[in-house]
Amino acid sequence: MNHIKLVIVCMLAVVFAGCAKTDVEMFGDIHGIVSNSASGEPLRNVNVTLMPGGKSTVTGSDGSFEYQKLTPGQYVVQVRSEGFVSNSKTVTVEPDVIVRCDVSMAPGIGRLYVSTSLPDFGAADSARPFVTANNSPGNLNRRISYRCAWITSLSPGVILAGRTALMSAHADPSGREAGNSIS
Repeated sequence: MNHIKLVIVCMLAVVFAGCAKTDVEMFGDIHGIVSNSASGEPLRNVNVTLMPGGKSTVTGSDGSFEYQKLTPGQYVVQVRSEGFVSNSKTVTVEPDVIVRCDVSMAPGIGRLYVSTSLPDFGAADSARPFVTANNSPGNLNRRISYRCAWITSLSPGVILAGRTALMSAHADPSGREAGNSIS
């Protein structure tokens, strides 16, 4: 009877020993958040590329991204987004480790676009409108300098991020010489 108990105990020991985790994870992960360096706010929909390999993803609404099951080694995480200066960070992935890779992005210089059709002042016209557009992530103060004695003002103001606005050029028709017009 003792002999049977010993055999059963030995068999159970072999079964349970086979269930023990002996495999070592051979891959690592990269997790991170992309944020605005000026405000600290997370940035959504940022293009995140992993080099080498060229794997690409975009950040979620909380600015987060992740790459899983990466072969150990050195990687460069590159981030790009409209209206921000691109940035990159180098990280080393190790087996069975989650590497933290937070990257910040500085807001880029705002871009103000002016319609290509310039205002055409006729002989008696004193004001002409034209369209401006702000393709940057932040609001822009618009102010245009000019070197023309008969232009009296160009309307200043603020163009909201991602919006267009009408701007006006004002002129003194009496200050223009014949044939001197903007077109």
